[in-house]
Amino acid sequence: MVVTEALAAEPIQLETYKPTAAETIFPVTSNLIWAENEVLLIDAQFAARDAQALVKKIKDSGKSLNTIYISHGDPDFYFGLAVITDAFPEAKVVATPAVVQHIQQTQVTKLAHWGPELGTQEPARIVTPEPLTEDHLQFAGHRIDIIGLTSATPERTSLWLPELKTVLGGVLVDAGEHVWLADTQTLESRKTWVQLLDQLLALQPEQVIPGHYSGTLPQGDAALRFTKEYLTTFEQELTQASNADQLIQAMQQHYPQLPGKEALALSAKVLKGEMEWE
Repeated sequence: MVVTEALAAEPIQLETYKPTAAETIFPVTSNLIWAENEVLLIDAQFAARDAQALVKKIKDSGKSLNTIYISHGDPDFYFGLAVITDAFPEAKVVATPAVVQHIQQTQVTKLAHWGPELGTQEPARIVTPEPLTEDHLQFAGHRIDIIGLTSATPERTSLWLPELKTVLGGVLVDAGEHVWLADTQTLESRKTWVQLLDQLLALQPEQVIPGHYSGTLPQGDAALRFTKEYLTTFEQELTQASNADQLIQAMQQHYPQLPGKEALALSAKVLKGEMEWE
């Protein structure tokens, strides 16, 4: 998917990269914002080979990579940083203060958990971003707003590109698969999630790029609407189900064709108190 807009400052182009589910664990989107002579990278992939694919894409362009922005503190968003910063040692890696804190607090346990799963694709080292001091990014003369910084969950945000009328949804937006809820274990955090989706919908985006999705990239704001509907349905069934099995069955009845049943099962067990998850 490529979106292009000629702007007063400098033309920019957005390109989305996502490995297929068959190729990797936890396929996550990375976004590249291209200007005439440089590129801004949003999120660094999970497996080393997928980070290497980003390196090749940027090297082939002949453009400089000066900034890498990490939108969330789960390892699928940042484990690829070692590969990318080795290839582009001059690039500055940044994230919001809440994301930096999240990474610092969880990186040891996350690497211990996912390292064996990744095998040769695990990171050679953990790269921790530097904290941003502003509520936006600047690139090629354009302001990119960070949405959600002042919410009750400041570690869960999205990006808004006003000139392209595009939302980079990050961890808040999913599509075409069961939504991962194990990290939002309180009612308040899930209510905040829905409120942030409403805030993003109010921007009237022409395109929304989910942080995770299965199948084809949704058009327009469909990913926002899907995620909101899924969360609302899950919340209703969560209050009615006596246990995780009942919750899983109810959600499968609502969404019989959705992939990602492992995510549904784990989320259901965590939110029904049958399993611990950090």
